[in-house]
Amino acid sequence: STGIQPDLVVVASSSGHTLPIDRWQQGIADAVRRIKSTGAQVAYVRDTPFANFNVPTCLARAQWRMLPPNLLCSFPLAVERRRYDAMAGAEASAVRAQGGSYLDFPKSICTQSDCPTEREGMILFKDRNHITEAFALYLAPQLEHPLLELLAQRRR
Repeated sequence: STGIQPDLVVVASSSGHTLPIDRWQQGIADAVRRIKSTGAQVAYVRDTPFANFNVPTCLARAQWRMLPPNLLCSFPLAVERRRYDAMAGAEASAVRAQGGSYLDFPKSICTQSDCPTEREGMILFKDRNHITEAFALYLAPQLEHPLLELLAQRRR
């Protein structure tokens, strides 16, 4: 085969779909197994939290009302957990069962009680569920370390 031979494949996906959890879990397991069969390491990145409202619009309203941004525009972590923790657990189980690595970044976004949409003047979301480029660059060092660890394992 003359195709590329990556050492590491990073996988990410939206958790905002309607597939039954067992079908989603099986699909992830199958995908990770196929990637691992090429000899590559697999890192699966958990989806970011869903604000489920237009964050820039909310932040503009907060500014217009002269209110602190996260007073109006944060969302409760409990809502996020109810919506996606079962899905995330199924994803993590499927990835790890096939020898992949599961990276959980919502822990870097949300606090113990809520998920802010602004931090120290940086807007975290550019819409309902996608993080901004600035926030992605802020999170990059937290992603870099586990990915370099996986590459080091691959080369041993």
